[in-house]
Amino acid sequence: MLIYSYRLGMQVDASVPDIALEPDKTVRKVQDKFRLDLNDEEALRYMQNLIDVSAAAVMAALVEQLHKIAQYWRK
Repeated sequence: MLIYSYRLGMQVDASVPDIALEPDKTVRKVQDKFRLDLNDEEALRYMQNLIDVSAAAVMAALVEQLHKIAQYWRK
């Protein structure tokens, strides 16, 4: 993950438009998302939880769309 922090720092210096607006805030946000404070086991559980939450959100949206289609066909 250190490589990503380094690369992001290089992009800050390169004045990338989306990063140049608030470079400190952007770097901090990325570091928070990577959760460098976790050990390997904690990071694994954290990432698995993110994947589970994301998959559940996608499934809920899919079910909602299917429900809308079914309601449309019933009319």
